[in-house]
Order: sequence, then C-alpha cells, then structure tokens
Amino acid sequence: PPDYSKRGQPLTKIQTLKYTIEYINKLSDILDRA
Repeated sequence: PPDYSKRGQPLTKIQTLKYTIEYINKLSDILDRA
C-alpha cells in the first residue's frame, strides 16, 4: 500500500499476505456485482 512505501518501510510477509487477501476479497466482491 502507498502509505508504507512513502515511509520507506519494507512490508513483512504477513503484511503482504494480509493486503493480498484483502485485495482478492475486494476484487471478487466487484466481480460478483458485475
């Protein structure tokens, strides 16, 4: 996510996994409505 890259903090694997799951959930939500 942008706020992490602005601060220059490397994402941990757990954080990356969390954001990936959130992204997939939002994406499938959009696809379900389409």
